[in-house]
Amino acid sequence: MAGDVGNEGLAVLRAAGAALVEEPRAAMAALAGLGRLATTPGEAMVEDVKETIVAGTSVSGILGEHDSKMLLGRLGLPVVAGDLATTEQAAVGIARSIGYPVVVKVSSSQIPHKTEIGAIQIGLRDEVAVRWAYGDVIAAGEAVPGAVVDGVRVERQVSGVEMIVGAVRDATFGPVVLVGIGGVLTEALGDVVAAPAPVGTRGASRMLSRLRSRGVLSSSRSGAPPDIAALSSIVARVGEVLANSDLEEIEINPLVWDGAEWLALDGLVRGRA
Repeated sequence: MAGDVGNEGLAVLRAAGAALVEEPRAAMAALAGLGRLATTPGEAMVEDVKETIVAGTSVSGILGEHDSKMLLGRLGLPVVAGDLATTEQAAVGIARSIGYPVVVKVSSSQIPHKTEIGAIQIGLRDEVAVRWAYGDVIAAGEAVPGAVVDGVRVERQVSGVEMIVGAVRDATFGPVVLVGIGGVLTEALGDVVAAPAPVGTRGASRMLSRLRSRGVLSSSRSGAPPDIAALSSIVARVGEVLANSDLEEIEINPLVWDGAEWLALDGLVRGRA
């Protein structure tokens, strides 16, 4: 749109093989065409998503972490092994069944961020530690004004490369999917790429290639390097689910590569209020 001033830049972009239009209405028409040509799920998949959500739980407002992860698992997304405990003895039983070390965290739809208030404890290696953690985490959750505590979620502890994968229904742009460097580095680095959803696996792969910190995806300190194809599939699936349901937001942070597979360690699902 810069007229003659932009000719030199346009020439460079054309030489690089970039797709170009010089007129706004043509650009909008091209984007609309790309949207129609994008890989989208068939009717059966759309109905499957809707039926899973309806059958799994009534999604209104923000779900607690346990309910969010149960729903994500039913929708075909990988979730770390764990379960909800409402008693100290149940917490010990879950820890014993999935194996130590474990993490104990509060489950409450009013407490999406747990670290800041001491509502999560990690590196628990025996029954005594789990019993203490159960009481401490419940107390921390109940100290939050207005919070309703469902119990604690006991999970297998894993570590590795951390990503954030999410989708949101934007008031202006509609369904948008995003992926970036996750965990504590999400806000610090701000290395996140977003695109209109759904994107398909090829679109998700292109999103990953645009990350400034994509080098972290090429190696692993233990086990095999991160599976980029599997990560692309997860990104695509998250976008598909949001675009073809009544959900308002999905966030998985972190999604961790443990050397063998990607696992959602923390998840949030928000339906319409």
